[in-house]
Amino acid sequence: MTHPLFRAAIVVIIVAFGWTLAPLWDPWTGAWRWDTASSDGELSDYSAGTTWLVKGDQLFLMDVLRQRMDYPTLKKTVIHYARQYFAQVILVENKGSGMSLIQDLRSGNFPVIACRPEADKTTRMATASVLFESGAALLPEKAVWLDDFEAELFAFPNGRHDDQVDSTSQALNWFIKRQQQKEEMIGPAIQAKW
Repeated sequence: MTHPLFRAAIVVIIVAFGWTLAPLWDPWTGAWRWDTASSDGELSDYSAGTTWLVKGDQLFLMDVLRQRMDYPTLKKTVIHYARQYFAQVILVENKGSGMSLIQDLRSGNFPVIACRPEADKTTRMATASVLFESGAALLPEKAVWLDDFEAELFAFPNGRHDDQVDSTSQALNWFIKRQQQKEEMIGPAIQAKW
């Protein structure tokens, strides 16, 4: 069953809001969000990372990696992608193997933020879906990972895996909070001038 929050919104975004990376705008923020698994066994969850280009009030999903990895491979992979995309923020869920990853990234001077998810996964994704529906979160028209990403997103919350969905919802919720904090800071400054 397709989750009603996403199917129509994402299909519209793919068709109506195609985008390219040329030229890259400035200023922008490269943000990676990782949902880590505890092992690389065949029955284990996947580790999933989503790369988001943040430009003003919009987010562009640049890349998705979903793979079963042991911890040393996970750490190397996160560092590789952080360097490849010049990540200015790396969001990692602060539980399981994510706790070790946060410590290791901090000791390597990477810009990591430990995330503690609020509410359940369905609620988090419902909140994040507003960004898809409004056209603020955009997907590419084509990417090697896009079919698998969409399949998992459209199957949520009834699909077998939700690692990419979890990475996406937490990245988008981080963005929402970031925007709210900016508004809270700007609001008093504007009022003070009047």
